[in-house]
Amino acid sequence: MQKQKEAGADLIKIYASEGARQGGMTLSQEQLNAACDEAKKQGLRTLVHAYREAVRAATAGCTPFFAKTVDGFAGYESLLAMNHEFLQRAVKIWGLKIVFGTDALAGAHGRNAEEFIDRVRDGGVDPTAAMVSANSLGAEALGMSNQIGSIVPGLQADIIALNGDPLKDITSVRRVVFVMKGSIVYKNAARGAMPVYAGIPS
Repeated sequence: MQKQKEAGADLIKIYASEGARQGGMTLSQEQLNAACDEAKKQGLRTLVHAYREAVRAATAGCTPFFAKTVDGFAGYESLLAMNHEFLQRAVKIWGLKIVFGTDALAGAHGRNAEEFIDRVRDGGVDPTAAMVSANSLGAEALGMSNQIGSIVPGLQADIIALNGDPLKDITSVRRVVFVMKGSIVYKNAARGAMPVYAGIPS
């Protein structure tokens, strides 16, 4: 268990299981409940690292719980099928909140779009749910939904535009044509490259 500062939110990160390949529980249900209960008393949020049987144990004792999946690269290629099965089962659990996150390794940064595609195409996640998981739901998981996560007056918003509709073709998340962060435009493709449905006149 370790305390860490993430995006302005105090969190207690609890390792309830070993890595994805091993998956065995490292804490008993009683220990996990005690850790989450103490964190709650201290006004801290809990983020639980859990696989296999540890997932159910964490949902029973830690609230709120947000499931997190493993990112697949060369050494983890064999885990992809397990990850897809996990997601396919998770999306059927009513009320379970699945946040978009990654244990990005060296060389993985900037390639999160591929995980969006994988979640929808192979994991059975609805495209809208995938988008929400990385935005408003991510903000909620960090306890920062009053600051980020939605495009509404008074909140900070980073905005992108895609060449394509991700609800119809999830691979369009690879084709970013406009990026604005903190009111500063970092990328702005020719207006002719913008799709009509983006609502930006050409």
